[in-house]
Amino acid sequence: MITRKGGTMNLKMQQMVLTFIMGFFFLVFTGYPAAAQWSMATVDSTGNVGVDTSLALDDGGNPRISYYRFDTGDLKYAWCDTDCANTGNWNSLAVDSAGDVGEDTSLALDGSGNPRISYYAFEAGDLKYAWCDTGCDVSGNWNSVAVDSDGDVGRYTSLALDSGNNPRISYQDGGTLDLKYAWCDTGCDDPVNWNRVTVDSAGTVGMDTSLALDSSGNPRISYYGNDTLKYAWCDTGCNDPGNWNREIVDNAADSVGAYTSLKLDSSDSPHISYYDLTNGNLKYTYASDDDRDNDGISDTEDNCPDDYNPLQEDTYPPGGNGIGDACDCEGNFDCDSDVDADDVAAFLMDFGRFEFNNPCTNGNPCNGDFACDTDVDADDVETFLEDFGRFQFNNPCPVCAAGEWCSY
Repeated sequence: MITRKGGTMNLKMQQMVLTFIMGFFFLVFTGYPAAAQWSMATVDSTGNVGVDTSLALDDGGNPRISYYRFDTGDLKYAWCDTDCANTGNWNSLAVDSAGDVGEDTSLALDGSGNPRISYYAFEAGDLKYAWCDTGCDVSGNWNSVAVDSDGDVGRYTSLALDSGNNPRISYQDGGTLDLKYAWCDTGCDDPVNWNRVTVDSAGTVGMDTSLALDSSGNPRISYYGNDTLKYAWCDTGCNDPGNWNREIVDNAADSVGAYTSLKLDSSDSPHISYYDLTNGNLKYTYASDDDRDNDGISDTEDNCPDDYNPLQEDTYPPGGNGIGDACDCEGNFDCDSDVDADDVAAFLMDFGRFEFNNPCTNGNPCNGDFACDTDVDADDVETFLEDFGRFQFNNPCPVCAAGEWCSY
């Protein structure tokens, strides 16, 4: 209790005095008050501006901002190179004013500090991409292209550039409510050179996307879908939807996962901030280093540590072998990490055996009776072909021990 001559301070007065004392000691030990560390400037005040901002800093730490002008429906860009606390030192221009454009902007700078922007064109319902390489203080030096114009597409964009400065964009298809991913490696001023793939189409997904590229340039996306926080990633053949992995990261509330922001650490592990709408909370999650495939099973317990398999299915052979179906090479008969011509020869030796023609038995087992149903038939061919061609540098087979597959 703080007292003073003539009586006792009330609670409000105590709080004021304590605040003053804390501020005084902060000033003594730091030399300036906390509030003085922040500087502010009005960047653009021409009309109703500043919606859907995205910020990047060039190599000199100078700010660049993409944003939407609401009253005219323009995509705008602002920059400053010195004393950016002074409003008069900011410059801005309209990048795209062809219709109602510029919502959901995402800005990135290439290796030379040149701006690239992904955004949504409301009137056309397109995903668009704008860029400038020289004289970017003149609107006429900016270029733009419709990346995806198949229906109402392009909401919730997130842009990243790979090591070659090639653009990659995550976004939502508003017509199908799917999560999509677009990329281009050359001639990006022509829509035909852009590639697109549907990443997730399970329900209403693809809102509030955040895209990051790992150290190898592989895409990782956090997003809001079906009232949950979701995460998608791909390591090879990303033009094929079947090569994308998807998982629910948080579904602990009725509605959680909106307004996501994704960053990868130095080990390429994902860290995500997001909003819990049900409880009105800001949340944060990350994948630990001992769960490489982010399926919620630690590597030491995971029967396929590099392949997403949260249910840990292990159905081949019947009864399991400790290696999950997601990574097992059923046709790797000699356990040498590949499925090659030697395994084909072993498979063909037993192909065609069945109940009335030398059936597979414990005493006379078959290479290739994957279902352990005493025969090697067309179903077993299909299973064998799923893994044929895997080798040391192309999805190698996990460690196994050669031995009898079935017990009849």
